[in-house]
Amino acid sequence: MFMGIKNLSICERVPVTASLLQHSLLIGLEFSLLKSHTHIKPHKGYARMILRMHLPIIVPAGDLCTLRVGNETRAWKENEMLLFDDSHEHEAFNNSDTDRVVLMIDIVHPDWMEYTAADIYKYKWEHINDEKLLQFTPKEYWIQWYNDGHFPIISQ
Repeated sequence: MFMGIKNLSICERVPVTASLLQHSLLIGLEFSLLKSHTHIKPHKGYARMILRMHLPIIVPAGDLCTLRVGNETRAWKENEMLLFDDSHEHEAFNNSDTDRVVLMIDIVHPDWMEYTAADIYKYKWEHINDEKLLQFTPKEYWIQWYNDGHFPIISQ
C-alpha cells in the first residue's frame, strides 16, 4: 500500500502482511528490493509527517548493505529494525553480491499524532507536488486510485 492505495495483486500474494493494512497509524507498507551492487542516490521522502521503518527480510552478511540518513550510516542486520525520518536526505547502498529485501513500514510521526493516516493521505493527494510521482502519472489518476482504494487492476 502506498499512501492509502493498495496493490490488490500483491495483497493477495501476502495476506498475512496485507492484514497489517488495517492499522490506523499505518501510512504505507511496501517490499523494497535493493539489487546487488546498487546505489540509491540521495533523496528525501514525501512528508515530514511520516516515519519509515525497515524490517529486514533478506540481508547479505557483513556490513555491505547500508543506509545513510543525514550524517549517520547504519548497516541492515537481520532481526534489527531501522527507524528513520525519511523527510531527511538519505541514500542506500548494496555493495554485496546478494540482493537485499526489507519491508518498508510508514507510520504517522509522533509529532503529528493528531492526524490519522487517512487525514495525511487526503492532504497529500489533494496537494501532490512530488515530481517523481507526477512524472509517473497525472494528479487526477493518483486521486482516482486513492478514492478507489487501489491501483488499477490490469488483466493479463
